[in-house]
Amino acid sequence: RLLRVLPSTDSGSEIKCELFHSTIRRHKLSYVALSYAWGDPADTVMIKVNSKPLLITRNLASALRTVRSLQIRTIWADAICIDQQNTLERNNQVGRMSEIYSCASYVLAYTGESIENCDEAFALLRKDRPSTRNTADYAQDIADRAKDEKTTPLWVALKLLYSRPWFRRCWVTQEV
Repeated sequence: RLLRVLPSTDSGSEIKCELFHSTIRRHKLSYVALSYAWGDPADTVMIKVNSKPLLITRNLASALRTVRSLQIRTIWADAICIDQQNTLERNNQVGRMSEIYSCASYVLAYTGESIENCDEAFALLRKDRPSTRNTADYAQDIADRAKDEKTTPLWVALKLLYSRPWFRRCWVTQEV
């Protein structure tokens, strides 16, 4: 299944989507795979899928608002595109995750709402981080720099970014 996110001119309006069946390889539909942290399962928001109400986590709703604002129309999001009540389907789809993500036009990694100095922090990250540097060491380096009183707000923004739940998920590397 894929999800079509319906457009809206009001960023705060109710999220409306259409869920439809598709065979990824046969139809070669263009879609974006969404990588995100589910968030608190008790913190939910109501959206409409095929004109019917569906409860999703607040974090997924926030990701869908971002998708809508970027005018991305067709996506794959596990919490909606997989029937979460059907254990057999869920297990089958987990086995196909590699195919689902690799066949996507691209993967959108939603790490959360924008934070102050976010754009500048990403620019600093691109400039400062050599591609050969160990990611774990670099994350510690960021944390150390953010503790320093002389630290610029950009290092603090990077520390906040890296402390988000998305970076603690075990499937991030496989998804992106």
